[in-house]
Amino acid sequence: MMKKITKNILVDVAYSLGVKAQKNGKTRVPALDKDLGENCLKGTEIGEGIPILKAWTRGWDDANLGLHVEQEPFTIQVIHENGNTLFEGAHYDAKDHIEKMLCAELGFAPELVEYCETEGFVLHVYSYDGLNEVEMKKLDELGIDHNKKETTRVIKALLHITFAYGQK
Repeated sequence: MMKKITKNILVDVAYSLGVKAQKNGKTRVPALDKDLGENCLKGTEIGEGIPILKAWTRGWDDANLGLHVEQEPFTIQVIHENGNTLFEGAHYDAKDHIEKMLCAELGFAPELVEYCETEGFVLHVYSYDGLNEVEMKKLDELGIDHNKKETTRVIKALLHITFAYGQK
């Protein structure tokens, strides 16, 4: 008796194909991946392929950032104090990779963000003169007044970062 292929299995396969595509040097365009089309998208109804395409892209992105390892992922949400979700995704070693994700997803330079055991994640801003436009915009979104100088700002005070074990 053949095992029924569920949407969850297809999403997991698509994620793996995204990782494989990135490692093989393919571009971040799931529609160009023949394996994805043949193994996951063939025979799907209109709209059913969207979670599959998103899973492929998530796999490609995780591999590109060096986050893909063979273990159960954390589900990470970064939520602004006003309740808007700034980032949500699956990552594997939160302590090692949340700093990278804060930089990649929120647009801050890596040298501005560090993990501190006592304070959580700290955004170091010594002078606003050297910040680029993306970083300045993020400071505005986070409610940090960039017209005055601050030595450090604790990201934890502005964002709620929650970790929960779970599937992608």
